[in-house]
Amino acid sequence: MDIDEAFSRLERIPHVPSIEHLVSISQSCRQSKNSLFARRLQTKVSGYGLEKNSSLGNYLVPMLVDCGLMPAAQQAFHKLLHPNDYSWSSLIQGYVECSRFSEAFDVYMFMRRNSIYPGKYASVALLKACARLKCIDRGQELYAEIVKMGSDDDLYACNSLLDMYAKSGCLEEAEELFGMMPVHDIVSWNCLISGYLEHGLHEEALLCLEKIQSEDLDPTPVTYVCGLKASSCMKAVARGQEIHAEIIKDGQEQNTFLCSAVIDMYAKSGSLEDAKDVFDELPTRDVVAWTSLISGHVEHGNFDEAFRCVERMLSDNVQPNDVTYLCILRACSSTLLIEKGLEAHADIVEEGFENLPLVGSTLVDMYSKCGSLVEARDVFDSLICRDVFAWSALINGYTEHGLLEEAMLCVEEMQLEGLSLDPIMFLCILKACGSKGAADKGRETHLQVIQEGYEYDLFVGNTLLDMYGKCGLLEDAHEVFQEMPVRDAISWNSLMASYSQHGHSQQAQNLWEQMHLEGVPLNVVSWNTIIQDKAGQGQNEEVLKLYAQMQEQGLVPDSVTLVGLLAASGASVDIKSGRRVHAQTCKHGHIVTDVVVHTALIDMYAKCGSMNDAQQVFDELPIKDLVGWSALSMGYARQGQFDQFFSVLGKMVQEGIHPDEYALQSVLTTCSHAGQVSKGEALLEYISREVGLDLTDKHHNCVVDLLGRAGQIDEATMLLANMPDGPSLVTWSMVLGACRNWGNEELALSPLGEIAIAAEDGSAPFILLSNIVT
Repeated sequence: MDIDEAFSRLERIPHVPSIEHLVSISQSCRQSKNSLFARRLQTKVSGYGLEKNSSLGNYLVPMLVDCGLMPAAQQAFHKLLHPNDYSWSSLIQGYVECSRFSEAFDVYMFMRRNSIYPGKYASVALLKACARLKCIDRGQELYAEIVKMGSDDDLYACNSLLDMYAKSGCLEEAEELFGMMPVHDIVSWNCLISGYLEHGLHEEALLCLEKIQSEDLDPTPVTYVCGLKASSCMKAVARGQEIHAEIIKDGQEQNTFLCSAVIDMYAKSGSLEDAKDVFDELPTRDVVAWTSLISGHVEHGNFDEAFRCVERMLSDNVQPNDVTYLCILRACSSTLLIEKGLEAHADIVEEGFENLPLVGSTLVDMYSKCGSLVEARDVFDSLICRDVFAWSALINGYTEHGLLEEAMLCVEEMQLEGLSLDPIMFLCILKACGSKGAADKGRETHLQVIQEGYEYDLFVGNTLLDMYGKCGLLEDAHEVFQEMPVRDAISWNSLMASYSQHGHSQQAQNLWEQMHLEGVPLNVVSWNTIIQDKAGQGQNEEVLKLYAQMQEQGLVPDSVTLVGLLAASGASVDIKSGRRVHAQTCKHGHIVTDVVVHTALIDMYAKCGSMNDAQQVFDELPIKDLVGWSALSMGYARQGQFDQFFSVLGKMVQEGIHPDEYALQSVLTTCSHAGQVSKGEALLEYISREVGLDLTDKHHNCVVDLLGRAGQIDEATMLLANMPDGPSLVTWSMVLGACRNWGNEELALSPLGEIAIAAEDGSAPFILLSNIVT
């Protein structure tokens, strides 16, 4: 009988209906899970004065539970005079389904105290709660009760215990139980596969799928979804395609739930075209399917396409869910598009998602990454649940923007709220301490690391090494290194780089040799570190030898390697080696995309005197920035090709890029050393008139030095009046040096008072003066 018709008849009955009639309606409500009619029936029963009738009430409780009306189910249960096993079990199952585990166990303990023994279904429901809570001991006690009831070979009970073991990570126990079970159904396999998947054993999960096929069992959608997730985690596209083919063969290619999982698998595996093909073939595209596609684009950096998908989804009248908004916020974080982030935030508030913990922490992260730290803090303060992820997002934001004090205050706040720092937070704080050279804060954080028991965590240890190295505390870094129970290549590289960066080349070399002796695998970073160390010492031939050894090891150079090699080739004016490195950049694709390598090539060719090659590389630059223009112009200046230099400078300014003071100072110094007085003066005028750059004392000093070297001492002293801060000790030393070189005693003595004021405690000018007049 149709439920509408049943209620229509009920309304027309002039007397109290029979219990059998009401039970029949309750079963119809339960089967249809129609909460509206279930509530109406409960009201009718109450009106009839039958709520205490156990014959009826023991049907009402399961109905209300199955319709998701737990408060009403509780109310109906407590009015029963004699609840039966069915009602007790339904109440426990309802609590478990609502994740109200403590209440489920309270009911169970009440039953035990009153010598009411829960039936099999109640015990199995509690086993599910144990699985969710990962409470093994209590689960085993419950299963012992099931055994006493003689249901130990019951497949439903065995599957529940198997699920508990698998979800709790007790995979050996799960495998042992699985092996002892006389019969396996597809639910048994799903429990085992889900356990493997949840604990990262993706290969084992896929092997289970093969065994299911050999046992001639029909996979459920859950089976397929687990297989697809395992394939995506392993980036095993071929295996994912096989599962996709099985889904089609099974006639479930129109199942939106399964197709969304297929889209997700292809997207996460990087096969976005395949993901789009599956998506386009869907008869209806729900929010899960759209979100799977959007998530794939975000994960692979296709942010524009992700935003376009969101627009198309909205135009199809599909509203984003909380997971969609997480993807949108991550795209905003990666692109620093704060305007889109603000729009998404407004929509999140309108949809009521702002209090979901993961959404809240992702909002904090988005604002932090976009540099809007005030907004990040405002969102954080408004969160109902400030979990470790929200704190982490805020602390990371402060550390990434150099606000170490604010980050440390957050750490104190967090600890006052009873939360502990996790390794990821320690990594962020230690990195910030290293970048700011905050040794005291670094040591303080190190103590907290020890207090929390993370001092032997490999990642934390490596970050401690890096922090102490950047702060110049090499003894502390060495001590951390020595105490690490496990070291990887990063540990060795970090300490070696610290020694090299602080001028302890011998210690870096010793560590390099020790790595060889101990058989530590050398990666590209290891080679880069020692290559940079040798390049810094001017051992350019040694740099090229090391590169040859690196190639023998079959390692592919990265941009850092290539830049170091090009610098060594340029410094040693070894154009043959430079050309070989150039060939390597082309071979490995760096020349196509890496502006830094391009610039290093320009600099190398310029230093080797091959300006034609330098110009050609510059012309091929995908992005011509200040560094590239400066490398080319300075190359022409170093080679004395000043007409070309001024031509490049003019084009550079036309493109809206102005040379910085350091580049111009370098060219002025080049003019000085080359004795190019007219070119230096022309450049000074060009800087002032065409570039519009304010001349600094360093610029003036370069020209004073230039004029002094050329013997034009009167012109040099006249220039002193134009210096913004007046001549310094360095300036007067240049003038006196020129007087000594050209024997101009009279001019040297004339500014004696000004020299004395500028010199203060410095004696160098007076020594120069003494050498002139004696």
